[in-house]
Order: sequence, then structure tokens, then C-alpha cells
Amino acid sequence: MDLHQAGGVPGHENAARARCAAREALSITGQTIAEVLRDVPEAPRKDQEVIRPWDRPLYRQGHLAILRGNLATEGGVAKITGVKSRG
Repeated sequence: MDLHQAGGVPGHENAARARCAAREALSITGQTIAEVLRDVPEAPRKDQEVIRPWDRPLYRQGHLAILRGNLATEGGVAKITGVKSRG
């Protein structure tokens, strides 16, 4: 199932709405984000796996790692997607 069938960008945005601090921000239409998403179901459809709820992430952590210490004295970011760890 692709993103469009799962609810599209509005479905994804609405799933993230509970964590969004900018719900009153204006969209390109002049409406607030909350107004744009008013008629979109709040929870993702149960029969799809594309838009996942916050309490059931695909991975425990994201695909970026923040680096600090002697190897990155000014800090840094590493994309760790596809890196397999042994353990």
C-alpha cells in the first residue's frame, strides 16, 4: 500500500498532529494547519503499515546519530541508515 492509499500527506500530518506545536501556523491556503486537517481522521487506518502511530515505530531510534567527543570536537551528524550493528 502506498502513502496515497494510506491517507496521503494529510493522513501523515494528522497522525503527527498531537505532537505538532505549530497547529495554528498558517498553511499556503491561508488556513491554519488545524483547519486544513479538520476532516482528516486523527488515527491512521488499521489496515495499512505506511503511516505508523507514534507508539509503534518501525525502528527504536531514527536514522541520524549526533556525534560528540574527541572524534567530532565541534559536533556532527551521521546518517546511519543501512548500518547493521552486531549484538
